[in-house]
Amino acid sequence: MNKAPYYCYLALVLGIVACQETNIWHHSAIDVRTQAIQYLVQQQQTDGSWRSTTHGILKGGIPYTAYLADALQESKDSCWTPERLDIACSFLLARTDSNGALGYQGVRVIEYPVYATAYTYRILPQANIPITDSVLEKMQHFLLSQQFVETRGMETSHEAYGAWGFGEQNLPKGEAGHVDLSHTRRVLEALQQSDLSADSPVWKNAAVFLNRIQNEDGGFCSSSYNLGANKADDQDHQCVSYATATADGILALASLPEPPAASLPAAAKWLYENENWDAPSGILPERPGNWDKVLFYYHLAVRAQAYRVLERRSLLPAKVSRHWRSALLTALQDKQQADGSFSNPWGAPNKEDDPLLATALVIRALNAVLE
Repeated sequence: MNKAPYYCYLALVLGIVACQETNIWHHSAIDVRTQAIQYLVQQQQTDGSWRSTTHGILKGGIPYTAYLADALQESKDSCWTPERLDIACSFLLARTDSNGALGYQGVRVIEYPVYATAYTYRILPQANIPITDSVLEKMQHFLLSQQFVETRGMETSHEAYGAWGFGEQNLPKGEAGHVDLSHTRRVLEALQQSDLSADSPVWKNAAVFLNRIQNEDGGFCSSSYNLGANKADDQDHQCVSYATATADGILALASLPEPPAASLPAAAKWLYENENWDAPSGILPERPGNWDKVLFYYHLAVRAQAYRVLERRSLLPAKVSRHWRSALLTALQDKQQADGSFSNPWGAPNKEDDPLLATALVIRALNAVLE
């Protein structure tokens, strides 16, 4: 008996089912993201900014405007018009100091200067407003000056060597303030889009820090210098691997011109073998801080971004690629508010209780889904 027609028919049926499943999550992702984008667009102020009404440190508008504009620009959605990008960038440009930095203008607080400058550096060239080369050069110089290396009084043996931090001013040489993988990743992603030479020592120095916080199991923690930044640690275990840090580590490694050969595959394996869309793997529930709940939307965003990067490099198994988008949409089910926004009632420590940030994180996640 010739079974070839049977197998052809079976393959056709399975192909149709797979297409139907793809259509379901694809349409759902577009619908959810469109409503989320419309919400954020409606919240943009007439001066181009987004200002938190939830957290005082973010009322000035600089970090949110840089981050939200970048997420919306990435979406390429028609609701986000070039004119809206232009007024957001004009707002940021007007608040850039003579050193090319943002976030230092506050009287009592500084507004995430390294984060804000990195995202502004990414989006300014895409705006149709007058921007001189010297502004971008100063921004790049500021970001490079914030790396903890010899010019900051540190040798390779220092736990913060090669990393970036919050951007505290007037730190004595040899002191690093707050240092973590999240800041480091953002600067590397910004520099990846710049004209910085692949031969620059900046990349090699960053790889020193990334190697230091990658564990033997392939996963990452967030900091070898500020152990309190690690959300999975306890008194007996330090620099424990967990999902959000590992995804950040993947994105940071992928920003290097030449990532260490074994680092990305090892991190990829840890991330997909510890998959959980309901909470970041590695952070045990009911621990002090409730970080397994606090980081809900950040986890969705950064895991989705990491998976997309791994797919481009053929480092994500086919069985994972087939299901992760629908799994993410399932995790978001029934969480979107009538106005299109999202928020996390547990999220105050990471600002996810603010619908501006939580909604932007969902857009980030769905940008990766729909890319």
